[in-house]
Amino acid sequence: MRRLVVEALAVAEPPGAGLVRLLDWETGDLATALVLSAARLLEREDLTRLRECQDDDCGWLFLDQSKNKSRRWCSSGDCGNRARAKRHYERTHS
Repeated sequence: MRRLVVEALAVAEPPGAGLVRLLDWETGDLATALVLSAARLLEREDLTRLRECQDDDCGWLFLDQSKNKSRRWCSSGDCGNRARAKRHYERTHS
């Protein structure tokens, strides 16, 4: 990963900006943008709050920024809604 970060920093705009930003997400290299974002995450965030979505068909990771650290899904409107609908169906159709 170290090599990828060094390579990504070499093409980051403006030169010398470090891990602050990649100016051109639209036309820039997606791999470079992803490497810089991952490096930012590792550098700046509290990784004890990193969670995996509890939807069996998802597997996405997210940062749980809730006050009581109880977030369960990457998206309450998507994965959370599916889980709630599944629970409701199981309760009403058993």
